[in-house]
Amino acid sequence: MAEPPKAFRNMPQPKQKPKRRRAKFSADHIAALLDKDDRKKRSEPQRESAKKRIAAKLPPASRPSQSRVRTQPMTMSEIDAIRYQIQECWTIPAGARDARKLVVRIKVFLNTDGSLAKAPEIVGGNQSGDPFYRTAAESARRAVQKCAPLKNLPADKYSRWRELTLTFNPRDMLGG
Repeated sequence: MAEPPKAFRNMPQPKQKPKRRRAKFSADHIAALLDKDDRKKRSEPQRESAKKRIAAKLPPASRPSQSRVRTQPMTMSEIDAIRYQIQECWTIPAGARDARKLVVRIKVFLNTDGSLAKAPEIVGGNQSGDPFYRTAAESARRAVQKCAPLKNLPADKYSRWRELTLTFNPRDMLGG
């Protein structure tokens, strides 16, 4: 075999990396990790009771209040769930002129169980002289009455959904 040129003879050789030893599968090690996780879960209720004891010692102004929960806005998924329930009951009046532009707003008053507290009201009927609008508005009102009581409403947000203004837009129903 030929000898390498002089320039390469005195170059330091790269160090070989030590071979990593693969850890052997250890059922005991895995069981210990799982056991640690179980102990952590068991201690969570203890932490919760400790938090409650500490909160009880705090002055009332610094305690977490239920009013904060009541003032939380409804999430989009909660609003969509209401919209979906009523949309299933709504029939768009056939033959309405410019049905895609026909938008009806209905104010709904609900009890805590989702039932109607009083009859739904048509809001802002600036087109009340238009027979197509009146037909669409009555159809929307009937849809609310037919779907009552609404289901799966967040009880802690009753102050947010006890009065709702719903918008009925055929464009949304017709996919346009």
